[in-house]
Formats: sequence, C-alpha cells, structure tokens
Amino acid sequence: MTLAGDSTAGGPARLPVGPFGKHGPLVTRLGFGGIPIQQLPEADAVAVVRKCYNAGIRLFDTAYGYTNSEERIGKALAGVRDEVFVITKSPARDRETLRTHFETSLRRTGFERFDVFLFHNVVSHDHLSAILGGADLMGWMRRQQEAGRVGLIGISSHRAETAVDCLKTGEFAAVEFPFNYLEDQALPELLPLARETGTAFLAMKPMAGGALSSGRAAIKWLMAQPDVLAIPGMMTLQQVDEAVAAATGEPGLTPDEEAAIARDRRELSGTFCRRCGYCLPCPQGIEINTVVSSELFLNRAGWQRANEAYLKMLEHAIDNCQQCGECEARCPYYLPLSELVKATAVRVAEKVRARLGRQQADMGR
Repeated sequence: MTLAGDSTAGGPARLPVGPFGKHGPLVTRLGFGGIPIQQLPEADAVAVVRKCYNAGIRLFDTAYGYTNSEERIGKALAGVRDEVFVITKSPARDRETLRTHFETSLRRTGFERFDVFLFHNVVSHDHLSAILGGADLMGWMRRQQEAGRVGLIGISSHRAETAVDCLKTGEFAAVEFPFNYLEDQALPELLPLARETGTAFLAMKPMAGGALSSGRAAIKWLMAQPDVLAIPGMMTLQQVDEAVAAATGEPGLTPDEEAAIARDRRELSGTFCRRCGYCLPCPQGIEINTVVSSELFLNRAGWQRANEAYLKMLEHAIDNCQQCGECEARCPYYLPLSELVKATAVRVAEKVRARLGRQQADMGR
C-alpha cells in the first residue's frame, strides 16, 4: 500500500500515518467516511472520493447499509485498489443475511476482498451472542478470512459498555465508535482498552454529524489523540481540502480553535444527543435517540431518507410521548429529553411533511 507519508505518494500532502492496530499495516490517520456521498449525483460522489485519494488519503470506510456508497467508492478506487485500505460493514444477525450482505458489498464495489469487515452497530449483548454464539457469524467471517476475501474483523458500536465487552473477548481487531470533542464517552475505558489490546480505533462522526462549528478544530483535536484514526464524512472537494489541511498543518490548536471548541461544548452539551441508547427502552415504544438526533442525521445522510415510514416514527413520538421522565433519568449526559423528544419530533415532522408534499406535487405534474 502506498501511503501519503511515503515519497512515492506523488501528492502534495504528507498525511500523518499510524498502524491499524497491532494486526494491520500503516494507514493514513485521516480517512474517508462514506455516508454523505449518498446524497450526491454519482459523478460528483466519485470525484470526491478520487479527490481524497489524490490528496493522499488511503483509508476508506463504507457499509452495506449506505445505499450507493459502496458502488461509488468502488468506481472511484477501481484502478488503485492495491494502494488503499477499505472497510465495509453489515448489521446482519444471521448467517444467510450476512452472506447476502457480504457478497452484495463485493459486487457493488467490484473488489475481490475487503481489508476490514465490521459487524455494524453492535449495541446489545444479543448481537454479540449472535456473532460469537448460536448464529456463529464469526465462524462464517473467519472462513472468508481464510479464503483471502477479508483481512481483519471488527465491530462498530454506539454504546461504550457493549464495545468494551466485545474487545474483552479478544476476537476483534478493530472497533469503530463515535469520538470527537463532544462525544468523548470512549475516553474512560474503551480507548484505553483498545490501546492495551492493540485494537485499531476508528473515530466515526468526528464532526458529530455536522454539529461542530469548526471542522478544522475537530480534525486537529483528533490528530492529537494517539492511536486514533479519523474517518470524517466529506461530500465536497472543499471539505476534502480543509480536512487534509487540518491534518497536515501545524500541530496544536490555535486560540480561535480552542474558543470554537469551548463554545460548542458550552452551547451543545445541553441538547446534543450522543445516541448511546441508555435512554431506551421507552414505555411508549418511542425511538428516543433516533428522534432527538433526527435533524442532524437527515442533514448529514440526506433528507431523501425521510420517507413515510420516517414520518410515522416521528408522529408516533408526537402522539405518544407522555413526558414521563424515565428516559431523562437514564441519560448519562443529563439531556432534557422530556422536552427534546416532542419538540424535535414536531419540528422535523413539519419539514418532512413539506418535503413529501413537494414530492407528491412534482409527481402530479
């Protein structure tokens, strides 16, 4: 693999590199997260991914569930496959679904292998049991590993407690987890354990899903964290330039960047949902963390995801939230969920209804 820090890279940027845990090669510590390019026209998406490669980025993250992301990354990297490190994921809970997802991911990208496969969004012990126990998903993936179709196997998660339990099994070579200067729940135990066990640590959502005011400060903050690989989602050529400039510039935060971080922590800490899931289950069946983070999610992943089913989920929250306070009492970040759930659902549902109404009007023309 040709790295941005090598003299053979050919580009102007010399990105910092680091090991992909104790089992993987050196990779660029700045990678690319494949969620936002779902929103772009295909040619633009391919151009963004190719721009990342030309700028020296060699670490690319996507997933079966990211609709067209795998296909677009495959097209952009088709001629340089041996020079990049590619990750995909699947949320499968049974072997047949896992097989279907994995084969589909290979077909979409046009690749013969993935460097890393992650079991996607492991947030419960039931899923961990399916991976290592009865469903034996790990057994099937180990056979793909032996066949040379996948290099390393790991997990992604949004719940630190479950991720820690996964790493304690010794079965996983990588963990992908939300990590930025607002979402720091990995700091007490998960990140130290990853370092201790030699598990690669991938910082997903380094921009907190678009909530942070300074992308440059966010990247520089992560580059200052030893053994952390950042995979920001980027959807414009300018964003690629800005991320690379932040990762290759002078280390250390400027006074303005420190001020931006302090401002975000002050203004967002009271309402920003980390999606940890501790608020669940809701006695009324409301998807609390999904509702509270819905606007940020749709801004990042695209409002085309806000279909009738999504609107139904929001309306269920509007109609059924009794503001009982059970979720609020369980939130480790002391968010005012009794107010946030209904208020967010009302605001986002109004936007979704307007969007769906425009779609219906366009179809009637």
